[in-house]
Amino acid sequence: MKNFITVIYILFSFFVSFSQEKDKNLCELILETSLKSELYKEKINNVVIEVGKNFIFFPYKSGVLEKNEKERLVINLRELDCVTFVENTIAISNLIKSKKNDFSDFKKELQLIRYRNGEIKNYSSRLHYFSDWIFENEKNKKVKDITKILDGEIYKKNINFISRNKNKYKGISDENILEEIRNIENNISKRKYYFIPKNKISKIKDKIKDGDIIAITLNIKNLDIAHVGIAIWENSKLHLLHASSRMKKIVISKKTLDNYILNNKQFTGLMVVRPQF
Repeated sequence: MKNFITVIYILFSFFVSFSQEKDKNLCELILETSLKSELYKEKINNVVIEVGKNFIFFPYKSGVLEKNEKERLVINLRELDCVTFVENTIAISNLIKSKKNDFSDFKKELQLIRYRNGEIKNYSSRLHYFSDWIFENEKNKKVKDITKILDGEIYKKNINFISRNKNKYKGISDENILEEIRNIENNISKRKYYFIPKNKISKIKDKIKDGDIIAITLNIKNLDIAHVGIAIWENSKLHLLHASSRMKKIVISKKTLDNYILNNKQFTGLMVVRPQF
């Protein structure tokens, strides 16, 4: 797959000025090449790693999904933030395991992962909070939250960041949508989540597998998750494959995962979510 990664990057560099037609071509190229290499025979975690590596060096772009007043399925494989990187990687990986290689299948899978019950109604139907994303995708059997069994501690917060900052979100176009957002936030706040405090990560890191989704918790009282990425082992050390706002691209962190989190005062720990297929 290493040569394939290089090819994908060259293709991206050449076609960067184009739009969704090139997203389609890129998606189908990844799917077709993965099928030819029989990647579908691998376990889902290994597939996730191989797919995620295809995006290394692709540029980071914040707020990829926040550009439209009317909610629609946004597809952008050329520019990614931390959440869309994870979503696109999981969607493509699931298609590879299903031996599918059509762009229409990708759109359906991405919509199911990104939206509550896979339905696009309005801004509130998107899974804005990543803890809510975990909850809904666990219901859909796309992932399994294994944080509790890794000796996680209760992570309790009163979530209301979006509703309290409503003017920053174009999609909150009326009071009805705002009320729906508030109801969702209330539901999230009532759930029981778990996290691994940052000082315990070194004790449990050997139980984290390649391809596990890492959701990093933070110390802002009304927000659940600061950043997400994919766990990757390199030279017997655990790192994070992610869309880095500081590096402005998809990278494998130079620091180990525990040091990456320990050295950020805002981060408090992490959740571990395992892809399922």
